[in-house]
Amino acid sequence: MVPQLQVILYVSEPARSSAFYAELLNLTAEILSPNFAVINLAEGFQLGLLLRSKVEPPAPEGISSELCLIVEDKGALEALYKQWVAKGVPIILPPQVMYFGGANFMGTDPDGNRIRISTPDK
Repeated sequence: MVPQLQVILYVSEPARSSAFYAELLNLTAEILSPNFAVINLAEGFQLGLLLRSKVEPPAPEGISSELCLIVEDKGALEALYKQWVAKGVPIILPPQVMYFGGANFMGTDPDGNRIRISTPDK
């Protein structure tokens, strides 16, 4: 299974950013909450807008985005986590359920870019 791709931008106001991108791209937000918004850009590709103060783990100054791969369920997430650990991928957030309802973990690439693996919000 190919995971769904979601690029997440850290923003100060998800509703304002959602309105900006929705108008810019002539789309509507599929999910809009005080902390998070999602705009479907294409089949299997989403733009996520996350309230910067809710980013876990907190992002260092200057970091304003992450790559998020959405997997089918918690079993797939746990299997991928074990694979990443075995490959030596630096893990900065172990598997856990977050405030938005989905299970996820986060690793980094060799340049320190964040890669979040997440399950759909349940």
